[in-house]
Amino acid sequence: MANSGRKAKPLAVQESKRRVHISNAEKEARRAREAAIGGTTDHMAPPRYLATQKLKSRYSEIVSLLRAASEQLCTDLDVDAVARYVIEEDEYIAASSALRKARRDKEELKTIESMQRLKNAAFKCVDTSAKSIGLTVDARLRFDLREPEQDKPENRFARFQVANGR
Repeated sequence: MANSGRKAKPLAVQESKRRVHISNAEKEARRAREAAIGGTTDHMAPPRYLATQKLKSRYSEIVSLLRAASEQLCTDLDVDAVARYVIEEDEYIAASSALRKARRDKEELKTIESMQRLKNAAFKCVDTSAKSIGLTVDARLRFDLREPEQDKPENRFARFQVANGR
């Protein structure tokens, strides 16, 4: 079974913990695979199904927040996920305001309870979407947002390895 066991961690995370036990050739092949998965940022415009200008501006705001955190965090592959979050967030806000209005107008208890269930369902959808695109604290902790090291520090023992013929 190919998907059993632990989830593979990105090579950068493994290297930061100094737990990489693979050859340099395997490292390069893995870096190439990870770079191909990353995606581009050529088409980050709001999708057409975001109908109102309010939704489009919220989409652009979230994309800019994610891109400010890291260039790798939001790519073309994430456009639909961010758009779904924006739509679900809008539905949650609408459900919350309708529930507040119903409580102010002292509607029937049955109506208020059904509206509360709708609001709770909308909140669960918003929360799930927020986690999937990294807008919650827990989700952000999963990401390795450090930039890759450009040059490695000098190995203090390199001169001894050269002297011993290694």
